[in-house]
Amino acid sequence: EASPLPILAYHIPSMTGNPISASTADSICEHPNVVGIKDSGGDLVSSLSTHRRLASDEFRVFQGAAPLVPTSLAAGCPDTMCTVTGLFPDLERRLREAIAVGDPETVADVSRRICRVVELFRSEPHTLPVNVRIIARLIGLGELGASGPFDEPDERHVAELAHGLDGIGIRSTGDAP
Repeated sequence: EASPLPILAYHIPSMTGNPISASTADSICEHPNVVGIKDSGGDLVSSLSTHRRLASDEFRVFQGAAPLVPTSLAAGCPDTMCTVTGLFPDLERRLREAIAVGDPETVADVSRRICRVVELFRSEPHTLPVNVRIIARLIGLGELGASGPFDEPDERHVAELAHGLDGIGIRSTGDAP
């Protein structure tokens, strides 16, 4: 009630350890200050069910799990919000165009690229926030702010991420922290 801004609930149990249940999501959407939910739970059936039950002009349901974006879009869930397509909006644009014209080959290709970026985000020995920061720098977005403390990546890890980007057709600048 006290928030002067609209609120977007964020369901990411892999990071919080606290999943938002269907009944909680149903209750959340009734609150006038809550305008939507970003579902990064990674469960396609649950995500599509949340969309079917709750999505409206007043309450948005965003797919936040990158590997599920293609299927969610194809299933008619128009709202997405994930790190992969945030960093690489051309992937989502190509995906949306391919779905609209019924081009399954391009949908499959872009889907593979999205999943490969997720693999790079998860590259050991560093955590997802560190890898996202490195990749953002490699594609020329500069330094992204992130809370620490984080170990600084070594040159070998940075080179592996750059090579991974090149392997999926995403050109890196070679600059990294």
